[in-house]
Amino acid sequence: PATTLTEIVGQAAECAGQAVPARVGERFLLGCDLVNEGRSSSERRLAARRFKAAIRSYTRAIKVARRAARHGVITRSCSDGVGGLLDSARSRARTLKGS
Repeated sequence: PATTLTEIVGQAAECAGQAVPARVGERFLLGCDLVNEGRSSSERRLAARRFKAAIRSYTRAIKVARRAARHGVITRSCSDGVGGLLDSARSRARTLKGS
């Protein structure tokens, strides 16, 4: 239910006081927008494409967080915490795509 990067980081207690890359939040918000577009679409094919694009966006956000941890920008536990939240959003998008 987060709508900004600050809310994502706030939900991941492991990230307290760390500067998570803005690209993680940008990709998360893009994914959320795509899910909302898909849910409001009356055309099944268009909705499925939006959900698929959202899944890709969440996956890219997870990769950005992992890369940041590898380069020492954030801790590995922060990356895992944010990754877990993004993975649950990705799972919900997959569920919507399948329905």
